[in-house]
Amino acid sequence: MEKYNVWTELQNCSTDMCQKIQRNLTCNYGICMFNVRTGGNVGMVVRTACTLGFSDMVICGRRHYDKRFTVGADKYINITHWEDPVHVDIKTVSPGKYLETIEYNPESFVEHCKQGNWTPVFIEQGGEDIREPTWKHIERPLLIFGNESIGIPKSFIKKVPGSRVLSIPQWSVLRSMNIANAASIAMWELKRKDYVLC
Repeated sequence: MEKYNVWTELQNCSTDMCQKIQRNLTCNYGICMFNVRTGGNVGMVVRTACTLGFSDMVICGRRHYDKRFTVGADKYINITHWEDPVHVDIKTVSPGKYLETIEYNPESFVEHCKQGNWTPVFIEQGGEDIREPTWKHIERPLLIFGNESIGIPKSFIKKVPGSRVLSIPQWSVLRSMNIANAASIAMWELKRKDYVLC
């Protein structure tokens, strides 16, 4: 059976063999979707992270992602869910209207980062220009992207010691870009500047 979206020369290899090959190509980089609403966007980030050789994908809060958008990449990257750092409760108020309550637990987030030996790097507005940092000085970076509408609260970020906040420059009247596109840019910047350390 043909494997979806692997190189032609790997079509006859087992999934286990493809996973082994992928592990040999990856760096100890991670990406985190923090309470991201759209499953299609999360699925696209899984695919891009796998393509760029990231070892891990972390999903905080909302657990879902649309596997159709991963095009099989979810078989080749480690995907974990951190349940405690953000809890979302959604109640239907009336047809088509919802009330969303979000509870943040930065202590749990910090503990998960410690356990995984991750250095948190928040990609948010108002941070250091993403083109400027020397990535070599960030050990085992975990790029963190927040909810498309509200991002990650500054009060949460301030409670995560040792974290950095980076921003993607924008030249537009628009407030923000699509999260899957922003994640692709940030992952590419990291790999472009630091690929020799893999």
